[in-house]
Amino acid sequence: SWTVRVLSPRGVSDFSTFQVPFNPRGEEVFVNRVEVRDEAGNTVSKGAVSDFYVIDASTSEMATGDKLVNIPVAALKPGCEIEVTVTKRDAGRPSRPRYVEWIFSRDTPVLESILYLTGDVDEIRHETSAAAAPARMPEGLLWRVERPPVHRRRPQQPAGQLFLPTAWISDREATWEAEAREYLRSI
Repeated sequence: SWTVRVLSPRGVSDFSTFQVPFNPRGEEVFVNRVEVRDEAGNTVSKGAVSDFYVIDASTSEMATGDKLVNIPVAALKPGCEIEVTVTKRDAGRPSRPRYVEWIFSRDTPVLESILYLTGDVDEIRHETSAAAAPARMPEGLLWRVERPPVHRRRPQQPAGQLFLPTAWISDREATWEAEAREYLRSI
């Protein structure tokens, strides 16, 4: 979920489109809400399903099958606030929780970056780098990092998870050997 206050024409350019990566072989993506409000809080536009479309996410010569949901934002101008809510669901029925790596930093400044995990959280193992420890919520775990560092990928740069706030989540009983076997079975 994103809530963005646009302050300048550059912000209008930067936030006129949101792109959400997903893998259609194993994930379903839902655009739950796209709303633009003026300075007084009045709704000036709402996204419609017919506005969103899927594009190929491949950025290299390697074909991955990964996709992006492209979410255009209409009627945006300085002073407006955008609210975009997107959810993903695992399309399969895994026998155990899948491995997840979540980097809290973004390529633009954010006030908060949040990861919320629902389900039987006693069945998972988690680690964090510089990120705050998760808070136990009634239906899961919540990680919240205030003002994470802005990160723009540069050539020859080390992987972001080596120096940015990151959370790693896996099945409590997972091993790398079992993960590799499951991956090989899936391809």
